[in-house]
Amino acid sequence: MNIIRKTAAVLLATTAFCGIGSMAAVAFADSPATTSPAAQSADQDQVGKVQYSRGFHFNNLSGDTATLTSINGNNNFEGNAPVGSVLKPGIGLDDFEVTYLAANTDSDDITYAMTDASGHQDGSVTFHVSVDMWGTPTASVGAVDGPFQLAVNGANITVLDPAGTVHTISGDDAQAQAATLKQFCAENTAAQCTFTPTSETHVDGPEHVLVTEENNGSSPAVLSATKGDTVSSSDSLEVDGTVGVNILDIVNASVTLKYGHTWGESHTFGTGVSNNVPAGYFGEITAIAPMIRDTGDFAINMGNTTWNLTGVHFDSPEQDGAEHFGYHEHPLTQQQLDTLPKTAVVHQA
Repeated sequence: MNIIRKTAAVLLATTAFCGIGSMAAVAFADSPATTSPAAQSADQDQVGKVQYSRGFHFNNLSGDTATLTSINGNNNFEGNAPVGSVLKPGIGLDDFEVTYLAANTDSDDITYAMTDASGHQDGSVTFHVSVDMWGTPTASVGAVDGPFQLAVNGANITVLDPAGTVHTISGDDAQAQAATLKQFCAENTAAQCTFTPTSETHVDGPEHVLVTEENNGSSPAVLSATKGDTVSSSDSLEVDGTVGVNILDIVNASVTLKYGHTWGESHTFGTGVSNNVPAGYFGEITAIAPMIRDTGDFAINMGNTTWNLTGVHFDSPEQDGAEHFGYHEHPLTQQQLDTLPKTAVVHQA
């Protein structure tokens, strides 16, 4: 099996998590090494040539990033994650295919450095893998430096935070909330992400400009907003559009169930408002859209760890509501009076 990095994170991470604490060795079916028929024929009379491999899988269900720093031992692999490879929390696994050499025992100590989201190194974990002369694979805990646990279940090794680890990130730290959601919920990871709405209110959206006019003519000019105003949903998380799309289903499933509407859809409000802009003035028409704000808490669970993101809110246009319009003006500067065309010039926002 020449598989270095696999991505079936949820299934394999679940397998790894079952039976935490078990150190039992498990014999697996033979995995023939990839060789040509001619090579296989030549090898039949040579003791010690590669015949089979046994796979060991390392999963990262902690909140830290795991970086492979060293492999010490026989270093006989049919395939393995290279030193320097990075395993993010809950995404994929590292595969080590230890070769089975007739009449030999192959063993290695594999070490990962553990680094938190800020780049601070929290410690390291080392696990031991071996395949004996009969082809039996064995994995065990080597050393743990820092607040981590290594769980061994057959040939699956999983690093976890201490049991009962809880991180709470309040709405006062929207950037940290966004980073956490992006890390665990924006991709297919082993984490389970849920959103629980706690309240729904009606709020005003931010004031925004619809149309402007620079009237450098000699008489008043009419400024009109008639093209409609498309307003998008927003959130308190300061996340980019991609992350917003990925969490859309998580939010909508719970919001729809509790309040009967969805978040994430834009809406175009009708417009039809105008104002006179005096000669020598700049004028602008603005709008404030009515919004529905759903506030709630995210819970992210993975391995031994729970992240609670409290006070997260999502705003969506109130489609049955009407916008409020405003008008603002100020005199043109002398430079504008001297350089702008001697007429009224309209700009759509």
